[in-house]
Amino acid sequence: MARIVEFGGAKNGFFRRNMYIYNNDVPSIIDLIDRYNNTDIYCSIYSYENDDIENCGLLGPLYFDFDDVNIEANYKDVRREVYQLISLLNREFGIPLDYMEIYFSGNKGFHVLIPPEVFGITNDIDLNIKYKKLVKLIAKEYNLTRLDNKIYDRKRLFRLPNSINSKSGLRKIKINLDFLMDNDFISILELAKDHNKEIIVEINKEIKTIQKAKKAFEYLFSPIKHINYHVNKTNNVIHDKELLPCITNILNTSIGEGKRNNTAIVLASGLIQTGRDENSIIDMLTKWNQNNNPPIPDRELLSTFVSAKQMYLNNKHYGCSAIKDLDMCVNTCKFCC
Repeated sequence: MARIVEFGGAKNGFFRRNMYIYNNDVPSIIDLIDRYNNTDIYCSIYSYENDDIENCGLLGPLYFDFDDVNIEANYKDVRREVYQLISLLNREFGIPLDYMEIYFSGNKGFHVLIPPEVFGITNDIDLNIKYKKLVKLIAKEYNLTRLDNKIYDRKRLFRLPNSINSKSGLRKIKINLDFLMDNDFISILELAKDHNKEIIVEINKEIKTIQKAKKAFEYLFSPIKHINYHVNKTNNVIHDKELLPCITNILNTSIGEGKRNNTAIVLASGLIQTGRDENSIIDMLTKWNQNNNPPIPDRELLSTFVSAKQMYLNNKHYGCSAIKDLDMCVNTCKFCC
């Protein structure tokens, strides 16, 4: 069944919204894009069940918006948070990587979208409220400081993919995770400067429901509200803000290619056990990695951290025996490797 979508656009310094078109009316959508010269044009993130916009059922993707006013300087930090989110959604919700859409916004951030079919959502009056709750929970649990949780109203407009931002002169472009992790910000800007790419309106893309994601979403919004997102908290490891001498030793040692990966996961595990927040741990890993010869690729280092975190949540960790195998023990350690 066709659903209503709101469009908005800026032209000659005037922004107009409340232009409603059925989502299967592709000719009208293309005509609207042409009238605005594919510049500063937006559409609602949700489609509407009927014209009672304030009260009808909603349908739309779960969306995440990462922003940083100094994104050129902080690009690696923003990219890291996007990677953490995608790894989480893949690991905890079972969502395939090719179901997650990543966009450079055309200005200061990135969008990640998950189709509603993944969660078995067909129509929901309170969908925006549920999405906001889930995003706030994820941002808090994983310390995603650049994730905007204030954009979950019923009539939220998002810039149309491939449209041009008149202020930056850049398009909002779809990219994949490999491109994001393997390229610097300049490369993304260069791709977004290409205004000649054909505009493609995608409709009726088949997406399968992921049962793990559906059950997690339903559980979160079930009448029983006693939810503990991390149910496998380990209870038999050390929680000490002070670094152990062996961990300090690793942080101060440049590691060659043969032992880098094994050392990285042991170090990540040791830092996680101190109780530090995720961003601090990743910063420490990144600074340590810069002295390695050669450094571990950024994506690989983040993947190592994610693996160590998952081990921790499953009550597993690396300890003295692993550190001893790396020949990183020091005799001043209170645990006597």
